[in-house]
Amino acid sequence: MNNNIKNNINNNSFSIDNKIILTKQCFEKIPTRGRPRYKLNDLGLEIIEKLASFMCTEEEIASFMGVSVDTLTREENALAFAERIKKGQEKGKASLRSSQFRLAKTNPTMAIWLGKQYLGQKDLPDGGNGNNGFNEDGSVKNANELKIIVEKQVVDLTDKNKGSTTTVEEDANN
Repeated sequence: MNNNIKNNINNNSFSIDNKIILTKQCFEKIPTRGRPRYKLNDLGLEIIEKLASFMCTEEEIASFMGVSVDTLTREENALAFAERIKKGQEKGKASLRSSQFRLAKTNPTMAIWLGKQYLGQKDLPDGGNGNNGFNEDGSVKNANELKIIVEKQVVDLTDKNKGSTTTVEEDANN
């Protein structure tokens, strides 16, 4: 999982940021005629959101907290649980996307993948122009050429960040 969250199943406790938390601290007991029901409190909802940001499933969250999925999805918890799951997953996706974009600066394959996912770019077997992978001037147009171009741009950006003033065009002319 994460270094900040550790589970100790044997004594129904876990630690977050080096603070020991007992499972029962995450719930308020609601008395009934039969078995008591448990409603999530703010601490429990915060933990659920954090676990959801790591893309944990409902089953994993329930297991981590030492309760059943039914306890988390019952009438008294359903709305708050669903909201925190959604909010946590959105935070997790944003964090993952941020990491991918940072990685794309140094990894051309990631840059190509992100272009395909978010910009609608794609590899076409004929280069997209019906000329069997060749441009009108006869130059090759395919994924490998695109990868080389992107790699040069990444190197160029890296060089600029180091104080170099070379450009892709200058590199191509040399």
